[in-house]
Amino acid sequence: MKHIIGNHELRQGEATEPGDLVVFSNDGERAIGFIMELDDDKQPLVAVLESNFGLPRLLRLAHDKQCVSLGKDWAMGPVEDKAATPGRFEVGRRAGVLVLSKTGWLMNFAVSGRDGFGRFNWVWVDLASYARVEKTVERGVVFASWQLWAHKADADLPGRKPFLEYTAQMQSAPRS
Repeated sequence: MKHIIGNHELRQGEATEPGDLVVFSNDGERAIGFIMELDDDKQPLVAVLESNFGLPRLLRLAHDKQCVSLGKDWAMGPVEDKAATPGRFEVGRRAGVLVLSKTGWLMNFAVSGRDGFGRFNWVWVDLASYARVEKTVERGVVFASWQLWAHKADADLPGRKPFLEYTAQMQSAPRS
């Protein structure tokens, strides 16, 4: 008998839980994110890290949408760079920045499309609780690039490549 390595589970959206790292189809293309919450109708709110939308964003899935759950044992780490110093900051037109604030690790996610100037609305998400942060975050250490491992143990293995890598880019005005 062959053994399959991994803890992948095929689930309906309503069977996911906050913190689950999931892979699903978004308009026929692969999307990766983590579950933040389920509403009263069991429709999960996903913090999408990678998709055909281009920006990390929040997306509500149908309760019967199939997805692959990779579990809650994922790990994310910042990529160090010279600009990552404590202080005031402005994220500008970037979504998916990882920020170490005095309250912990946060990330911003788009909640709207881009306007004619490349601007969009976003919310902050606390990565420890998967909850939205209601106030504006203006101080901390900003990391424009980060890596994600589907399993924390993978992050500890020397030379092990991450499941996903991302660098937040300034968004320009959409082309017409």
